Amino acid sequence: MDRLDRVLAFLTRAERLKDTLRSGRTGRGARESVAAHSWSLCLLVLLLEDDLDGVDVLQLLRLCLVHDLGEAISGDVPAIYQDPAVDKSAQERADLLILSEGLPDDVAARLLALWEEYDAGATPEAVAAKGLDKIETMV
Repeated sequence: MDRLDRVLAFLTRAERLKDTLRSGRTGRGARESVAAHSWSLCLLVLLLEDDLDGVDVLQLLRLCLVHDLGEAISGDVPAIYQDPAVDKSAQERADLLILSEGLPDDVAARLLALWEEYDAGATPEAVAAKGLDKIETMV
């Protein structure tokens, strides 16, 4: 497949997030999808853009978009159901690698690097993404 076909195939696989439900609910009580959560998180970033001093907002948006991509494979496991014997971070990374199979190598590497930055939580953008992720979930 050519590059565009490979990207479109990935997009089709990632679309599973529209149907992957989270434990959280919308303001009206409906179960929320992972895709809806990611969209809302990115919207929150845009709304707070002027208040995020010292943060590269474009990088922050990238992190917010990729942080839950792996859930297209194994779904969202609520904190109360997580098995302490399972390394959640390792599972999410493995799921992202599965989801990214077939992508052009440079694109797959970029997504993985973004996810790893988010997971490590060491950059200002990753710290902001993790904090805003929690806030969005509570909202």
